[in-house]
Order: sequence, then C-alpha cells, then structure tokens
Amino acid sequence: VDGIVGLSLQALSLAPRFSFLDNLFNDARNVLPQFGLMIGSEKGFLYFGGHPIPASAIYWFPVRSPEEGFWQVPIHEVRVGGVVVEECSQNCTAIVDTSAHRLGVQDLKIHDALTPQRVDGICRGPNLEFDLGGLVVSLGADDYTDASCRADVGRLDLTHPGVVSFGDTVLRHYYVAFDWKNQAIGFAPVSMTV
Repeated sequence: VDGIVGLSLQALSLAPRFSFLDNLFNDARNVLPQFGLMIGSEKGFLYFGGHPIPASAIYWFPVRSPEEGFWQVPIHEVRVGGVVVEECSQNCTAIVDTSAHRLGVQDLKIHDALTPQRVDGICRGPNLEFDLGGLVVSLGADDYTDASCRADVGRLDLTHPGVVSFGDTVLRHYYVAFDWKNQAIGFAPVSMTV
C-alpha cells in the first residue's frame, strides 16, 4: 500500500517526517493506529483510526521483514485446483499493493498451472489459493482471467524469490486492515463485512 498518499511502512519514507502515517498516528490522540481499505468494483473506502467491521472478522498476520517498508505477509503454500504448485520452502511472500491492478506472480509454475477454458460461453478454470496459515485467499477463474479467458497474471521480475503481489484482483474480495503500531496486516472476506 503506497500510492500517491504514501501508506507504506516508515522504511520506504525518505525521512520520518515524510511518512504520512507516522505523522498521522504520532500526532493523533486516542486514535487507534490502524487503517483499512475496501475496494469495490466501482468505488472504494479508506478508513483511519478504526474499522467498519467487527474485530473478530479480521484474520491478523505479522508483517514479514518490516524493515523493507512493504506491507507483506508470509505465504505457506500456493495451490491450483487443490494441488500444491509451490510449497514455499523458499519463504514466499505476498505484498499488498493497492497500485497493482492484477495479481502479480514471480513463479511461472503458478502461471502455467492456471488453465482456464471457455465452456458453454463461460470461462472456467481451477481455483488459485494462497494459504497464509490461518486464512486461505482464494481466487476463481473469473478473478484471474481476461475477457478472452486467458490467465491475466502479471509477471514479477524481482531479486527475492517467491514474491506475489496482491493487487486489485485480491483486494476486491477482502477488507484489508493495517496495524501501524504492531506492524500487522488483517484480512476479512468481503462476505463477512456486510
């Protein structure tokens, strides 16, 4: 989460005084140092100081390597159609990225395992699942395919192996909560937020 406002962790700021969130939460009194994001198909919402959903609906995970400045969480394994395609023995990581329109993957095994096909005019394919260890982020074929029923997954070219970018494709299905003080990310399935 970065974008124009600069919602990343402090490590990506030029200096602490340039961190929007650091300034907001350090100067505010009696404000929960958390914010949340909900993205819909036509509009989205950004909440500061609390969440519009019950705390019990949010699954929290510690930020992996907060010194890198990204809101990122470990992935335990990746499955396509229920079959493990990445065991994540190399420390797979999901970066929550509000500026990314689609899902981004580094591992071609994931992309190659996605085999959508048009059947009776409907694009069908295996579910793509990211097991975060306590919550499974699941995407259907309609989430990761384009209008011509091809896998529309961006390729990431990064030095660290096992990185996945949770962009708009994932964020449409989950309310995402960010805990500035405790450096944690929470996910709540959109169905639980209504």
